[in-house]
Amino acid sequence: MKKLFILILGLLLSVSVFSKEVVISAAASLKNCLEEIIPEYEKNSDDKIILNLGGSGTLRTQIEKGAVVDIFISANQENVNMLIDRNIIKKENAYDFLSNVLILVKSPYSKSEIKSVEELKNSDVYIAVGNPETAPVGKYTLQSLKNLGIFETLNQEKIIYAKDVTAAAQYVQMGEVDFGIIYDSDKNRMKNPIVAAEFPENSHDKIIYSLALLNNNKETENFFEFLRRDETKKIFKKHGFIVM
Repeated sequence: MKKLFILILGLLLSVSVFSKEVVISAAASLKNCLEEIIPEYEKNSDDKIILNLGGSGTLRTQIEKGAVVDIFISANQENVNMLIDRNIIKKENAYDFLSNVLILVKSPYSKSEIKSVEELKNSDVYIAVGNPETAPVGKYTLQSLKNLGIFETLNQEKIIYAKDVTAAAQYVQMGEVDFGIIYDSDKNRMKNPIVAAEFPENSHDKIIYSLALLNNNKETENFFEFLRRDETKKIFKKHGFIVM
């Protein structure tokens, strides 16, 4: 019995020594593809991937406050650049990773007949957008609406600010708003999405997801390399992302 206990203890110790956790803080819009990619990686690795999802600004704040994170994937470059400026991330460890498209989606419960971005002008519909303080999708949205001369014509009381792009899509899905402004990749997470229009690319900054390594240990680099494999890129593309 004593020998069996020692054997089991030895096995547990070996697992704790060789199995490492890699913590990924990623933009909420990456949920579906990362939840498909991570199990594929773990099949052939002893490492455990811990996924933390949220608005990129919120995740950046967590890192600034000392959260233990190995890889940060932001839905814009700004949050990563802020961490570089504060010497939390080395510039050489930041990469342009993915891109996306901004779209207008309609709720299946809405009776609005708007079918283009321009038709939002002077409209009186409820619109869900990302909070620009916490979610890059909100910054891209406000840029576009202002540059197109639409924002100031909207009923400001009917603009619903969501904590991130996932929440904005949920408002649309549940019929709490008429329209939502989300990433093209997020429509794949909705049931029977109704895409009303795409926003002009030149109406906002280019949507670039930036990936940064906060730790250069073997486990982190192994997962980073896995993200850059052709098979993994196909998963990102399947979920509507543009691979850079």
